[in-house]
This record gives sequence, structure tokens and C-alpha cells, in this order.
Amino acid sequence: MSNLKSLKELYRDNFKEEDLIEVTSINGNKFYMIGDDGRFTSVLAAGYIILENGNFVTVEDNQDHDDVFSYFISHYFDEEYMEYESGKAAIKLNQVGLPVYFGVKVKYIPQIMQSGSADNYNNQSEISRLNSGLGILSIPADKNLTNSQRVNMSKFLITNNKQTPKGVEKRLSLTYGNIETQTIYSSEEFDAILSPNEECEKTKNLTLLEESI
Repeated sequence: MSNLKSLKELYRDNFKEEDLIEVTSINGNKFYMIGDDGRFTSVLAAGYIILENGNFVTVEDNQDHDDVFSYFISHYFDEEYMEYESGKAAIKLNQVGLPVYFGVKVKYIPQIMQSGSADNYNNQSEISRLNSGLGILSIPADKNLTNSQRVNMSKFLITNNKQTPKGVEKRLSLTYGNIETQTIYSSEEFDAILSPNEECEKTKNLTLLEESI
């Protein structure tokens, strides 16, 4: 089955050709996903995978993270399709430099409004141990991000701010860290991680060049 045909089946009513983004696998093969170049992302979305070029692969509200992550992994690693639990998929993606965002789905909003929390990820141990907020942004353990990722993730997190009579407040309580190591960063630490880093970018590009030789 072709990539576009299977992608239509995966996204169903949410499939729109104008939302197609091109992704390059670790072996240099091209495939398509539904996503965003960073201009229209929101912390209120169900989830994302953030690519090295700063594009976001989208998990729609009516989709399971497991399905989208597993589909992406099979194409990105050029391997046979295997169903991953969301936490294990996030670990695998973080290990190759791709941050993952778990947002809050609409169906959990009544629970959040009533109790101030949601147990939408608590059935998966890797995620629940890190889930102290209403959204989780898990980055590579070595914090080695491209500047495109840093810039677009910073823009993405600005959507968590809302203006109120009391000033700027956060829409969601977010957790920043790494799922595999169960590391959690403060918002100040995470802001520093997302600051553009010229030396880090040079190091990453040199590593990629050496691997291609």
C-alpha cells in the first residue's frame, strides 16, 4: 500500500492534502505525514513529533498516539510496521533526536475541569511517572536539538500563554523532560535548553557529516 493511501486511512476525515509535509527517513527515503511547519501549532493539540527541520507531525484529537507514532516509526526507520505503546515510541524517537509532545484531548477536558488533572496517560508507566502536568514535552536525553527545533518549539510554547485581567497565565501545566531517564526540567531550565546554540548546531552537523562518510 502506498504511503499516501495508508496515510489517508490513518487520518481519515482529518486528511487534507494541504497539510502534507515531506519527511526524510534515516536512510534518505522520502515519505509524507500530516503536519505543520510550526506556524499553526498549539499546546491544546493532542500531540506532535518535532522533526529536525522544525516541522511538526500532528496527532489529531480523535487519534491514538500509539497509531500515529507507530506509523511514523515504520516509515522513518524503514522497518516493518510494529505497534508501539506511546511511551516506548517516545523513547525511540527521542533517541534519534526527535522531541515528542503529549497534549490533552478534548474528551479529557470534563475530567480536568472537575479535578484539575487527567489520567489519560497513566496506564503507561513510562509516561505516567513523568506526568505531573496536563501535557508532556519529552526531548532527547542529551538535549542536542537543532536550532530549527529550538526556535519552533519556543514559538509553540508561547501558545500556552493567555492574557487575563491578572496578567499572563498558563493555559496548561506542562512537564518538560525526558521520558526514558525520567528527567524533569523546570521552566527556567527548559527555556535555557531552547535558546539557539550555534556550537551545538555545528557539532550536530559535523556528527551527521561523519556518519555519512
